[in-house]
Amino acid sequence: MNCIYNPTINFLFVLGLVFSALPARGQTAAAPPVSAERLVGTWGAERVLGPQVRGELTLTREADTWRARIAGFEAPARVEGTQVSVVLPGGQGELLATRSKDGKRIRGHWIQPRVQMSGMKFASPVELRALRADVWRGQVAPLEDRFSLYLVVRKETDGTVTAFLRNPERNVGNRVLFRVSVEGNTVRLTPTKGGATYQGTFDADSERLSLHYPPFETTFDFTRRERSQAVGLYARTPAPGPYVYRPPVAEDDGWKTASLADVGMDAQPLRELVQQTLDQEPSPESAPAIQGLLVARRGKLVVEEYFQGCVTTMTRSHRATRTGSRTPSRIGTSTRWTCPWCPSRGRRACTARRTSTWWAACCATPRSGGFRSSSPSTSPRRSRCATTTWT
Repeated sequence: MNCIYNPTINFLFVLGLVFSALPARGQTAAAPPVSAERLVGTWGAERVLGPQVRGELTLTREADTWRARIAGFEAPARVEGTQVSVVLPGGQGELLATRSKDGKRIRGHWIQPRVQMSGMKFASPVELRALRADVWRGQVAPLEDRFSLYLVVRKETDGTVTAFLRNPERNVGNRVLFRVSVEGNTVRLTPTKGGATYQGTFDADSERLSLHYPPFETTFDFTRRERSQAVGLYARTPAPGPYVYRPPVAEDDGWKTASLADVGMDAQPLRELVQQTLDQEPSPESAPAIQGLLVARRGKLVVEEYFQGCVTTMTRSHRATRTGSRTPSRIGTSTRWTCPWCPSRGRRACTARRTSTWWAACCATPRSGGFRSSSPSTSPRRSRCATTTWT
């Protein structure tokens, strides 16, 4: 049989094969399945839990009637002599202040609602200045109630993928290891030794991992974090080099400062202790998370170091208030503050033994998820957040 070659027919035949290999209209190629290994790395999420009331506070007087306005709230003010107080409805906050003799300033503290992170109230300084006759205005800047959550996912030597959650503010998550599994876009964290299972979703296109967090009945959206972006997960960020001792900065806060050499102390044990803290890697294993280390000798502060995202400048002006009390609590003569989850240490110390050495380690312990004290104390604030040793 003779075959007749027709270029046109051959071209149409090849073109038909090409189009038959393409997906039908309206169909898309199925995305490749996501494995648990895709999640290996460090993930982080943050959530601001409050407080709602902040910003400009205006106080007005019409005859004998005083009123306050802030953040959409309006409430009556109570004035007795030079004392001025305002209580917002619903426990949203209150002002405790004193009017100056010339009437140009009203100074005091704004008491915010209890923060979810520690269950304590905080008092922030506030000053209202006269704009004109019978009108005063100032800014209220309460302590931000922030909750951060990190998820560290690792591939083990046996090929399984594990993870642990960590909240640096309360040291929540230690001693709980999860197995990670992915089915479609559903992610499950199953505890290896019993406990709650966490479930969420993973969007491979946007690299966003969403997990439902039962303690808050809300969903946290995690994004990938580099070492330099995981503030609070590590002792300090970015990774520091060898520790170099520096004396505390002298401030007008009631404490004298000095160097270790000035008070006859050897710096080497301190260097070793701080270096061990700096070298500590995130882990599900039980380990203390030291957030602050202070040492006083002969009435002088000689060591002041902070870790895990704990700083003094962010909360120096916020004071913890006693339960049922309408005034800020004070321990000793100092007014410096540390981190929001342990605000009552800072440069605070019982001054009864100024000839001794005073150590204070602000430490969130994995055993209780909160703070502990190894020394007796009559102050509820001190017993909540300090490990103290007298030598």
